[in-house]
Amino acid sequence: MVENLMQPFREQKGFTLVEVVISLMMASIIGVAVYNSAKVQQDTYVSQDMVVGMQDNLRASLLLMEKEIRRAGYNPNESLATGITAAAANQLTFTYDDGTGTLETITFLLYNGGNPVRQRLGRRNPLQTMPVADYIENLEFFYTMADGSQTTAPATLADIRAVQVTVLARTENTDPKGGGAGAFTTPSGAVWNIPAGYRGRMATTTVVCRNMGL
Repeated sequence: MVENLMQPFREQKGFTLVEVVISLMMASIIGVAVYNSAKVQQDTYVSQDMVVGMQDNLRASLLLMEKEIRRAGYNPNESLATGITAAAANQLTFTYDDGTGTLETITFLLYNGGNPVRQRLGRRNPLQTMPVADYIENLEFFYTMADGSQTTAPATLADIRAVQVTVLARTENTDPKGGGAGAFTTPSGAVWNIPAGYRGRMATTTVVCRNMGL
């Protein structure tokens, strides 16, 4: 009688311990592969998003400076003393008539705004300094003079005919895919580096000072 009661249990199929272990190993391998694939896709997305933001900063910086510097020396009524008033490798100050007979004084420079890890490109007037773009790692002004020579330290400001502006931007955060490799050489020959782990881009534009030397 007991033997007849146990018979149905003997006929049921199940998994052996070896089969269970193999199944768990295969599931683990598949899980790791899925995780790694998702991690790579996430890192790629984050990296691309940071690079896009950095390039936007770079483009905005150059466009604004190009537009403003081109006005240096503008003086339609010849009633104001306008022109480039201070020129250095990493800072430029100039004046122009804003069209109403009022003298505008503008300085482009780098500053950190109290945050040592977030360097900004700033546009300064006599009243305040306004941020143009964050995470600007370096800035260079390279001047073309009336005789065709180029320098970062012009001796005679009135002889400046063009300004080559170079900006180095970096990502806000370190890149999960790595970064910081390589160096950037500016038109003047200076070598700039990006901090380890960040990505960087450098761009240059030349602004002809069409109101200078008239």
